[in-house]
Amino acid sequence: MRRVRTAVVAAALMVVAAACSTPVSTQNQVAATPSPSPAPTATAAAATGPPISFSGTALCRGSNVSPCSAKLAYSGGTPGSTPSAAVVGFAQYCPSTFCYPVPRALPPGFSLTVSGGFVIVGVDADCGGAATGGCPNGWGGVIKVSLTDQSTCSAGTNCASTGLGDFTIDVAAE
Repeated sequence: MRRVRTAVVAAALMVVAAACSTPVSTQNQVAATPSPSPAPTATAAAATGPPISFSGTALCRGSNVSPCSAKLAYSGGTPGSTPSAAVVGFAQYCPSTFCYPVPRALPPGFSLTVSGGFVIVGVDADCGGAATGGCPNGWGGVIKVSLTDQSTCSAGTNCASTGLGDFTIDVAAE
């Protein structure tokens, strides 16, 4: 009977530890229930999968008459969970003979979604046109995106992607 209690208590501790994503040892946790052999030792596995990472870069090329979209695959993270995406920075884009200035804001008509293992960006034709002020002179830049897993990596901190996803946006003025 005592061995059964020890195993049940150890299993319960592992379930609680897994829910908290904190490694816990069950060694000597059941001291009030002596047994002829030492209590089993177990370490709870973290509830997250491998860190989220991006594979490659993506190009979204449109104009003031055609929209654009691009998707970038990611891997890792908590299985069955969809991470959240956020724009975390910008960089300069130089098509061929000139360079756009480093953007300070997203182009009008920009969208960002996460679905099915992909981060997807889009820009409406003419950056949304008259409703948003459009982009009659074109718009170009690199948008840097980070993903955040919904699981907890440490106290009060969710797991962020390793590296950033780079989306080059090129909306040509025609």
